[in-house]
Formats: sequence, structure tokens, C-alpha cells
Amino acid sequence: MHMKHLRTFFTVILLLFITFAVYAQTPSIATTGVMLGEIQIEGLKRTKFSVVRALIPLDEGQTIFQEDIENVETVLLKSGLFSTVSLSLTPQTQDSTSIPVSDLVVTVEEKWSLIPVPYFTSDGESFNGGLFLIEANLFGYNTFLMTAVYGGTNGLRGLLVYSNPSIARSAWSHTLTGGFGTSDSAVYLPDTTLVRAFTSRYLNIGAGIGYSFTPQLDMSANATFRDWKIQEIEIGVDSVPLTDLTYIEPEISLRYDDTRLADVLTVGTTASLSSRFLLLESGWEVSGDLSWSLPMWETQRLKFMLSGGYGEMPALAETDIDGKDGYRTLPKSSSADRWASITTGYDLPIFRTSWGVGIIGHFWEFGMYDTDVIAEPQIFGGPGAGFRLYLRKVAIPAVGVDIAYNMFDPSWIFSVSVGVQM
Repeated sequence: MHMKHLRTFFTVILLLFITFAVYAQTPSIATTGVMLGEIQIEGLKRTKFSVVRALIPLDEGQTIFQEDIENVETVLLKSGLFSTVSLSLTPQTQDSTSIPVSDLVVTVEEKWSLIPVPYFTSDGESFNGGLFLIEANLFGYNTFLMTAVYGGTNGLRGLLVYSNPSIARSAWSHTLTGGFGTSDSAVYLPDTTLVRAFTSRYLNIGAGIGYSFTPQLDMSANATFRDWKIQEIEIGVDSVPLTDLTYIEPEISLRYDDTRLADVLTVGTTASLSSRFLLLESGWEVSGDLSWSLPMWETQRLKFMLSGGYGEMPALAETDIDGKDGYRTLPKSSSADRWASITTGYDLPIFRTSWGVGIIGHFWEFGMYDTDVIAEPQIFGGPGAGFRLYLRKVAIPAVGVDIAYNMFDPSWIFSVSVGVQM
């Protein structure tokens, strides 16, 4: 009886060994690759074939491996055009003396790209309302257009943003921006001390051009004309009255993005460095950030981020830092000449449906900022939490809310976001 069991055991081991040996000698896309035949794209309704083809970093006739297939899926999903992407290889020829040739079949489902966003706010004494209209895939060419007209008791405002990430399917991109209106602004320190409050009429017109050196590295140059007409002002910590200001603002940026999607969250490394200066006025600034995200249990994420900037700018040209990652414990309209922060956070899904994914996140941040009119640097930091709803079928990254607590100048900060990822 024992000998029978022993023979059975050795037979199973021998069969497993033979199977492994045959498998090890069988060519596979992961080891030997296949030659790429045609690229077929299915499921397109509005997006042009040439747009999707330009996004796919493969050429017919090249040898591709499994990592190339996975990279195509990542690129297409990160484009924001599609809710689902699936890829398969269809053998075209099979010759044992040559590399197999297969066609790549890409099947996509497009997102809804035309998004109206109504807007209304009121504090009981004044109100503002209007409509933002977002088209994330204009005429099917993967171009972005946002227009807005809104106003109320404080006057009328308008906004235009246009972006083409690939001019004629090339590595070049360009942007156009514009805005006008009347704005009420108030800048406070974290302890609610008023820095300045003012009403202004403004006009800005900008244009930019960019170039992608690789799928991960790109550079852009922008120039913006800005004109400010001060109508009313309330003096705070800044005892120097604001005056009308007109200037041209060139800016050069370099960005590195080596991320992929883990479900709906991006993981990987990003870094950026930018510099801007003023013409017709005196002012300059250099800023940058570094972010690293690690996937946890496939759908969760651990994130670290460093950011900062240094410069000397007129008050109207200072950088608004509130609401950004690393600065969510600061009150609205916080601006700075010099700033730095460090952040860590953890994000995890709490529900998943066919139409969206709900993500909650917890973060801690610490930092400081300063301007020429503040007597001493302002230290801020503390814990916070956020919720994001990632809509699978709609071409905006997410909608959600954040709440944070500043431990150094005790206060709660609450904000609502549309189109902002965690």
C-alpha cells in the first residue's frame, strides 16, 4: 500500500517536471515578445482614431512584450478619455522559425466629456452665481475647453481656458487662457488677522507652448498679460496701500510624471520645477515639488510630498498656496513669497460601483510661509481628511470635500473641490 502511494507521488512529480520543462521552452510575450502587426481600435464614438493612435507609444513591426501592453493601458486610462480600456493580441501568422506576428486590438469605452457645472454662493448679504461649461474632448480631438460666466452683487466675471495636449498629433502642445471681471479679495493670516482686503477690476490674457521629450518628461513656457485696477482697499497687517498694476508674466516649467493607475488612484513619482518673473514690474519666483506614492494592497495608497518656493513679488502677484496638497490647513486666499511644506497621507476606497468609486483619505501636513509684510514666518500644520468621488463615466477626475485642523493657530478649514484628485 505504501509502495503504491509512493509510485503515485513520483508519477505526479514527473508530470509536473515535464509540464514545467515544456512551458519553459514555449515562447511567450513576456520573454520573447511578439511582432506587432496592425493596431485596431474599437468602441470609438466621438474620439478620432488618429487621436487614440497618437497616444499609443507603439509602432507596427516592432517587437512588443507584456510590459508594453500594460503601458498602453496605463497611457489610455490616464488620458481621461475612457472609462474602460481592454487590450488583446490576435495572432496574424504563426511560423515556428520566426517571431510570431499579432495584431493589437484595443477596445475602449468613452467618458462623457461635456459637463455643465452650476455655481452659487451666498453669505446672507451678497451672492454670486453662474455656470461653468467644461468640454474635455472638444470635437473628439482630446482638446480641453472651459468657459464660465458668473457674477452677482460684486459684479460680473468671465473665464476661458483652452488646452491642446498634442498639436497635429505631435509632441508639441499649447494653451490659451483669459479672464476678466470684478473681484473681492481678502488675505488673512492663520490666526484670522487681516493682511489686506480689496476690490479690483482685472484682465488677464495668456498663451503657452509645451514639448514632451518622453512620455514622462515635458517642458512648457507661458506668458500672461495681467492688468489690475484697484477700486477699494482695507488696510491690515500690510500697511502699504495697493496701487494699479500692469505686467507681463513669463513662466517656464519642467515636469516629470512616472505614475500609473492603481484602480482610480495614481501611484508613482512626480516632480516639477518652475520659474516666473515679471516684465514692466520687479518680481521673480522659483518653486518646485516632489511627490512619491506607493500602492498598498492594490487599491490603496500611501503618499509623501515635499513642496516649496522662494521669491520676491508684488502683493498682487504673490502665489496663492491655500487649498493645495501640503497647505490645506491654511485659510482661503493665503498668499506667500516664500513657502515650504511636507505631507504624508493614506487613501483607501470605501465603496465601488459601476458609476464611481468613493475614496476617503487622511493626511498630516506641516509647513511655513512668509511675505515681506509679515513680521515673522507663519507656521502651520495638522491633520485632515478628505472624500473624493471618482466618476467612471465622466471626464473630470473627481468631486469631493476636505476638512483640516491647524494645530498652531487652532482653526478648522473646510473646502469643496470639483475636478481635483487626492
